This record gives sequence, C-alpha cells and structure tokens, in this order.
Amino acid sequence: MSKKKAAEEILQQEETAVEEPAAEEKNEANEAMEKYLRLAAEFDNYKKRTIKERTQIAENSKADIIKEFLPVMDNISRAVAALEGADDGVKQGVELMAKQVGDIFAKLGIEKIPAIGETFDPNFHEAVMHIEDDSCAESVIVEEFETGYKYNDKVIRHSIVKVAN
Repeated sequence: MSKKKAAEEILQQEETAVEEPAAEEKNEANEAMEKYLRLAAEFDNYKKRTIKERTQIAENSKADIIKEFLPVMDNISRAVAALEGADDGVKQGVELMAKQVGDIFAKLGIEKIPAIGETFDPNFHEAVMHIEDDSCAESVIVEEFETGYKYNDKVIRHSIVKVAN
C-alpha cells in the first residue's frame, strides 16, 4: 500500500471515529430534551388539575355552609307568613331580616328553584304528594312545602312539592 492510501484510510477512520461520538451525544441530547418537555407538560397538567381541585373543594365547602343556613331562611319565611295579619314593628323587623338574608343569598349566587306553576322536574323537585285536579295540566306543581335552592347551577336542596295529575 502506498503512503498516500494509508494516510487516506487513517484520515477516514479518524473522521468516522469523531462522527460516531458526536451522533451519540446528539441522540442523548435529543432524548434529554424530550424528557424535559414531557416533564414540563406533566407539571403544567398537574398545576391545572390542582387548581381545578382546589376550586371544586372551595365551591363544595361553600355549598355545604350555605346548606346549613337554609333552615334559618325557612324559619324567617315562616315568621313573615305567620305575621301576615299583624301591623306592627315586629312584622317589619322580620320582613327586613328576610330581605337581608335574601340579599346575601343573591350576592353569594344562591337562587331559589321556581316551583308553583312549573312542570315537575326530578332534577330540581321532590314530589311528596300527588293530587288529581282536572283544572291543572299534567305534572304541574300546585304547592311547595319547602323551597329548593341552587348554587352555581348545582342543586343544594330540592324543592319539596305537591304535583297535580
């Protein structure tokens, strides 16, 4: 073999030897980058999921607290109804309390579920009585025994009603 051919072979071997580690390092770098991107995406998903869970826990906690105050509102409404014929300061005081509680409920996003005259919907109403009445349409609520409430479109208490036909 000539010296020139030997030198070319040695040069070619050295180039191949240099290219192989560079290719391996490039592959390792690509793999590391892919792992980093996957980890970053997983962490972003984790943050979003925990924020959603915290929000849901807070909303459920608010709904539970609101549920505890509903009997108080019921009693105030009963007091207003009991004082219907009275014409004194007590009636005005009780009506003012009812208005204040109603305003607080409205501010918190608590809504009454409409019942009387509405079509019965088991998602919002609980029927405890049924009557036959030809003057009413089918499945119409004729009496409400307990007011139902919603909080952020979630029923926190169903309306307890009497349904016709």
